[in-house]
Amino acid sequence: MNDLVVKSNYLIQAQYTLTLRQQQLLYIVLDLISKDDDELKTYNVSVKDYIKKTNSETNKDIYADMQTAVEGLRNRDLIFTSTKYGESKHFKWVSYAHYSRNRGYIEIGFDPRLKPYLLQLKEEFTKLSLARMLSFSSHHSCRVYELLKQYERIGSRTMSLVEFKGFLGFQPFQYKVYGELKRKVLIKAQTEINKNTDISFDFEEIKENKKVESLKFNIHVKKGTIENSADTKNINELVITTKEVDETEDKLKEIQKILENKITKGEARTLYIRADGDIEKIRQAYNYAMEVSKEQKIKNFMGFIIHLLELPEIPKLIKLNKIKNPQSNFEQRNYSPEYFKELERKLLGWDEDIVDEQDN
Repeated sequence: MNDLVVKSNYLIQAQYTLTLRQQQLLYIVLDLISKDDDELKTYNVSVKDYIKKTNSETNKDIYADMQTAVEGLRNRDLIFTSTKYGESKHFKWVSYAHYSRNRGYIEIGFDPRLKPYLLQLKEEFTKLSLARMLSFSSHHSCRVYELLKQYERIGSRTMSLVEFKGFLGFQPFQYKVYGELKRKVLIKAQTEINKNTDISFDFEEIKENKKVESLKFNIHVKKGTIENSADTKNINELVITTKEVDETEDKLKEIQKILENKITKGEARTLYIRADGDIEKIRQAYNYAMEVSKEQKIKNFMGFIIHLLELPEIPKLIKLNKIKNPQSNFEQRNYSPEYFKELERKLLGWDEDIVDEQDN
């Protein structure tokens, strides 16, 4: 067994919900996949091995728990969302899952369509310590750790609440009150990750109209414990080396200037990454968002710009008059409220019921 497990960033970015035992079981199976395998196999895990690797208590209940975990795993969904095309693909984690209680063995077969995300990964992956992944007491802590390890070298990660809850597999009706999410998920994950792993993090709450809409995670690597090294590559990130940081410093300042110095350098870096370094696209997205904001209130301005940057191209404003915005190539227009309501719904998938009320 190798302590480091290679996990595709597509899997880390996917949306899914697993129990802690299911997550641990899948990590043990991932460790069985050889880097030279060219086909997926049926993988066997003994309950005794599971108990040893997870430091679980040996008792009769764990065998019943494994039965439940394996049966539930057959129906667990895995959703990949393309930021470029705005499309979602739905998979099942496994095509075959069997538990022989008499023999104490579990057999797992992955959905064959997951082959590109499981075998011979040469890029877009993150290395994770198997021992650490099996030591978490909460599945949510495990997922938060994965999401932060993916951006370890960049040092920060900003996510809207909707995006964050999606990664953790929450339904829109869950944790509608931000304070509950903070108390039951964020603080618990922070305590566990900061105490027991190779990184620590703190987070900033980004508010719109006094409501928390986004979270910025600041990631700190503990000395002597870096595991990803230069092998880690991020699916939606430019892997920023020291040289690249120096080269992009002026660009980050330019982005801040474009947004009238109303954003932090970390937020500027997020926009730079989402636009693949295309400063002009960021300028166009900001100008477009400003035009939209003149006609209708944007609930999450930063989130709106990010979603614009993830479109194949920035939508063009239809010319209705000759009043030009001096900061852009767009011409100012008057739109009906219905137009912006539909645009907002399509771009961001917003729903009145999804907006969380922050408790006091």
